[in-house]
Amino acid sequence: ACTGTSYLVGKEAEDRVLAQVTQESGGLPAISAATAVVHALNALGAKRIGLVSPYEGALDAACTPYWESRGFEIAAKTNASGATLDFHPIYSLPSGSAQRALDEIDATGLDAIVMLGTGMPTLAPIARTPFKGRAPVLSCMFCIIWLSLALAAGRKPDADDLLAWVRGDWWRERMGLPKEIGRASCRERVSSP
Repeated sequence: ACTGTSYLVGKEAEDRVLAQVTQESGGLPAISAATAVVHALNALGAKRIGLVSPYEGALDAACTPYWESRGFEIAAKTNASGATLDFHPIYSLPSGSAQRALDEIDATGLDAIVMLGTGMPTLAPIARTPFKGRAPVLSCMFCIIWLSLALAAGRKPDADDLLAWVRGDWWRERMGLPKEIGRASCRERVSSP
């Protein structure tokens, strides 16, 4: 559940370690936060993605090549700012900074938007903005929870299941938001080529 390590070790090493853990566990699937996002993007058929990054410096520079190595075109990218020096900048990033960065990204022509960093507060921004245009908004923790629960329940982790999560069919009201936000965008996304 730490995407930064995936960026630093790279696709091949990550795949090798996850395959080894899967084999040693008797076939139970091993996933990382980053590969959970890959599963989600593949379920959606997404190729052109936007990134909302909480990182600075070398880690920010490493994230784009990682996603490109996974077969995605990075068509837009913004950076969340506003962290303090507490613990690690990502873990002290306020939700408002994540929301502002999401609001700033140009979603034109995007298949999906991914809010990076397992420590960035993303649930409230996703609840408020489940779609930007036709692009569903995902995050690393959102995807790892979606994929883990689908696999544990024996459900096929497909686009319909993921879009129900993005719409917040069962959790939006718990955030104090109306249940209906995002439904028109979702129908448009699902029915569009």
